[in-house]
Amino acid sequence: SFGGKNEGDAVAAERGLAAFDARHRFVANFLYQLPFARKATGLVKYLAGDWQVNGIVTLQSGSPFTVFDSSDPSFTGSSGDRPNLVCDPNSIKHTVSEWFNTDCFQRVLPGAGFGNAGRNITFADAIKTVDFSIFKSFHTSEATSFELRGEFFNLFNHPDFSVPVSDINSAAFGQVLSTSVPERQIQLALKFYF
Repeated sequence: SFGGKNEGDAVAAERGLAAFDARHRFVANFLYQLPFARKATGLVKYLAGDWQVNGIVTLQSGSPFTVFDSSDPSFTGSSGDRPNLVCDPNSIKHTVSEWFNTDCFQRVLPGAGFGNAGRNITFADAIKTVDFSIFKSFHTSEATSFELRGEFFNLFNHPDFSVPVSDINSAAFGQVLSTSVPERQIQLALKFYF
């Protein structure tokens, strides 16, 4: 039910998901030695052989977070009081300008007690990212070799948004201001094994 404002409701509202809850998580990695020039010799094998591709695919459902009221309407000295919940905040299409339905939260009047909004009842964006690398080995002797590496983090540059502003007093309440995974990053390296 919506609208409870007493201390008992505040304690009951503490029951909820952990902030690190990952309801669904899938991580897979792959490694593939490319078959080019396996039987070749000389310069062809040196240039076309010994290529390897690797990858990590991560898919994870969004993490829960709590909407709060930093103005301390309960007069308890807390900056994390909860507002009242009047509808389902997760019922709208997510956009960066309004990740959850901000109209579902109403401020508690100062001194009127505690809001009934539960802990961690709204959800941030899911994580969908692919990291990829390609390696090429150059054998210089039986005991030494060079490895040329190209590594691509967040290969498809997919934006995974971070937790939106969850303070009901903020002018940016409900807005997403950053990402949880950096944009695509590429690094090149040359390793020498001896």
